[in-house]
Amino acid sequence: MKKGVLGIIAMLFMTVGFSQYNRPKLVVGIVVDQMRYDYIYRYWNQLSDDGFKRFEKQGTICDNAYYNYMPTYTGPGHASVYTGTTPRVHGIIGNNWYDKVNDNEIYCVADPSENPVGSTYERGKISPRNMLTTTIGDQLKIASQGRSKVIGVAIKDRGSVLPAGHMADGAFWYDITNGKWVSSTFYMSELPQWVKDLNEKNLADQYLNGSWKLLKAKDQYTVSLKDERSKYEGKFEGSINTSLPYNLKELRATNENWDLLKHTPFGNTYTKDIALAAIKGAGIGKDDDPDLLTISFSSTDAVGHKFGPNSVEVQDTYLRLDQDMAEIFKTLDTEVGEEQYLVFLTADHAVAQIPQYMMDNKVPSGYYKGEEVKEELEQFLDEKYGKKDWIKNYSNFQFFLNKEVIPIDDYETVVKDLIHVLLKQEGVHNAIRGEDLMLGHFNEGNLGLAQSGYNQKRSGDIVIILEAGWMERGPTGTTHGSPYAYDTHVPLYWYGKTIPKGKRVKERVEITDIARTVSDILSVQEPNGCQGDIIKFE
Repeated sequence: MKKGVLGIIAMLFMTVGFSQYNRPKLVVGIVVDQMRYDYIYRYWNQLSDDGFKRFEKQGTICDNAYYNYMPTYTGPGHASVYTGTTPRVHGIIGNNWYDKVNDNEIYCVADPSENPVGSTYERGKISPRNMLTTTIGDQLKIASQGRSKVIGVAIKDRGSVLPAGHMADGAFWYDITNGKWVSSTFYMSELPQWVKDLNEKNLADQYLNGSWKLLKAKDQYTVSLKDERSKYEGKFEGSINTSLPYNLKELRATNENWDLLKHTPFGNTYTKDIALAAIKGAGIGKDDDPDLLTISFSSTDAVGHKFGPNSVEVQDTYLRLDQDMAEIFKTLDTEVGEEQYLVFLTADHAVAQIPQYMMDNKVPSGYYKGEEVKEELEQFLDEKYGKKDWIKNYSNFQFFLNKEVIPIDDYETVVKDLIHVLLKQEGVHNAIRGEDLMLGHFNEGNLGLAQSGYNQKRSGDIVIILEAGWMERGPTGTTHGSPYAYDTHVPLYWYGKTIPKGKRVKERVEITDIARTVSDILSVQEPNGCQGDIIKFE
């Protein structure tokens, strides 16, 4: 009997020891802004063995990873990856949204109560307070009594702040007024020395004083359209064409100086620089309390918006990012140790084909002009009910009605009238009351995704879904935001400690499963709003 009790105690001890010490010392979460699922395979022959291919050959690939809500934007995407829930719960319903209580616009990470650190830029008043739930990093902090370190880095402030969460040691982003890495008083009163040291190198100036040339021979870009496609691609201010090479030193004068960097692949390289500085200088991955480093590569989004998914510029940006990834892996191997860290990589959304390109190839597509439709709706209501300020705002595919001028008894009729008019608009696939999204049960399809993206306190009175291939942008470049597969199907790659090698997961997984899975690997409680499941690698 005594021997049996001792055996049970020994087993418990072994279980606790396995849970504690089989965890990775460092989790690196990487979000590539606007990365479409198929990019790694389109560019496969030009990729190195040490970058993206490391996931394929030595890690696990989830082939069917999808966002489970709309709108698919940067702010909601980053929040959903790290909270394990959707905008309906975490509250980040867009990059910006209309505040129907105070009648103003809110930027997803704006916080007037905080101040920038390392800059005087007014937009540096930043924090994650608008996000209503905890993140993986927050739960890691709670579980370790604050000993675990959590750091977020990205060119975009929202790509740094939302993943890092509320309890992070620091979130750092790129300041377009000085080319430096900055933070806010929400996290600290002074930049850490490792960030100061990096800023003193003036790397942004070094990158911007050169040129953006093709990384490889021109004949290796055959999976992209010919470079000079001005009909579909945007241009840099001051540039007379849309083809490489670009003289960045000359373009600085006409493109807001340091802001230019984020529209080139060197914005990603500069993000790699601060990620490596954090790995080497912030003391992460050094002890038995697991740490978290979140990295978001933002320049892929800026380049993608301007030039489109079929452009040489996008391909070249990913080939250069592949080199940056290889350097990150090499540094992790050296500084943290092989098999001592875990990396996952995904995207905050994917991207649509350029509508004009689709129309030129006889594929149904088009451009929807929401503000013009808003004016048409107001004119319709003026003619039927009398002239009033009927619609307060249109944003994120949502109309916010002015309930102060609509009699309670007439509200339902007005909403039905507007939906009837909207459904006659070319390019509109669905129009539905916000209240129906709260009360109904739409488990599948576009309405199900709209429901998961609808937050009762923050979202509008009428939500529309455009037809596939339609977007609110034009006439060049592209965007995202829809519930269709081209915006919701994203890569999900895993590598490192506890991850099977050379495995492919074919079952559908949702983006909210990431936080639940990482929490399980770290043996910490999942974020408090988490709705995801654990991904089964075996």
